[in-house]
Amino acid sequence: LIDVVSREVGVPSVSVMMYDNESCSLKVVAQRGLDPDLVKSLEIKPGEKISGRVFSSERPIIMNRDSREENPYFSLMKRDELSAAISIPIAIRGQVVGVLNLSETKDDIRFSEADIEMVSIIIDQAMMALENVRSMKEREENSRVMALLEQYVSPEVSSLLVETQQNLLNVGDVQ
Repeated sequence: LIDVVSREVGVPSVSVMMYDNESCSLKVVAQRGLDPDLVKSLEIKPGEKISGRVFSSERPIIMNRDSREENPYFSLMKRDELSAAISIPIAIRGQVVGVLNLSETKDDIRFSEADIEMVSIIIDQAMMALENVRSMKEREENSRVMALLEQYVSPEVSSLLVETQQNLLNVGDVQ
């Protein structure tokens, strides 16, 4: 995802932050053009900083240096060398799961709504591909479990157990 976005938009810095349920924060899971030591320790809570606000609001944010007076988020940019940046929510099946951040240091670069549309299309395509892979793996696992179960119970019972996604170790427990 970061390679495609970096190539298509032509930006030197791209990061993907995904929500981590354990820490209840966004963490960088992939990046290009950022300090690796900074990335390792970076955790942003929903609502904090730019990425956290994009995650919470489920809306992208564009920041361009030449329009900083009009943009309430520009003061949150910590890197002075940036001339423009975009943060876009990443959603799977309608639920925001992370944020994609792009940044540029060249003074003559300005991001627009068209950039958001293009990057959103790339994100949507990547998320559909990931969802398809997840779905295929789930079907493969269900088929494998059904084949194992059918050695011991009828196909109808094995199908019912797989469809209900019941913990098979608890099947037959007396309550």
